[in-house]
Amino acid sequence: MFYREDYRPRLADYDRRGRLSYEAILQILETAGSHHSDTVNDSVIAGSQSGIAWILADWHIRIQKRPESGDELHIVTWVRGKARASAILRGFLVTDKSGNEMLRAEARTALYDAERGRPTRISEALFAAYGPEEKTVFEEGAVRLTLHAACVEQIACEVIDETPLPEPEPEPEPEPYTILDPTVQPQGGVRDGVTYVPYDGVVE
Repeated sequence: MFYREDYRPRLADYDRRGRLSYEAILQILETAGSHHSDTVNDSVIAGSQSGIAWILADWHIRIQKRPESGDELHIVTWVRGKARASAILRGFLVTDKSGNEMLRAEARTALYDAERGRPTRISEALFAAYGPEEKTVFEEGAVRLTLHAACVEQIACEVIDETPLPEPEPEPEPEPYTILDPTVQPQGGVRDGVTYVPYDGVVE
């Protein structure tokens, strides 16, 4: 089962350049995954209160184009894996309102028993409730590079950001200016683009 939702980023989600921050991207994806869990009666909050909760083990993220201010995000998420395992994989695909891919991600999540202090197996009933899909996010064996460390502490996170860098702005041409110099001869002169004129001690 593919779960879909739209998201309009908040002001706090952007960095000083007006692009979605890495931390915000992780939070947005995690929230979408939580909403997906709610639809199959697997509330993350209720699970935490009962002592059995999903925990994030690691992230892999590839960014085609970092979302910027004004972009509306369409998020699709799904799970894959096998029942009776202690962890599953959750895939994400984020596009803009025109359907252009902005980023894709995969998170490995484990079901954790707080009382025992260790992961626990996922029941077949719970796994089936998610309607697992076979769709993969990344090609098997694809090289994943760690390009940014702005991830949640104690969670392994690999981010590839392929957003094109902005073109540098050209340096402005220096404007000519005049220097009053008492050592200059009466005829004055121009040196290195600077005009020198005799200084008679009178400030105009």
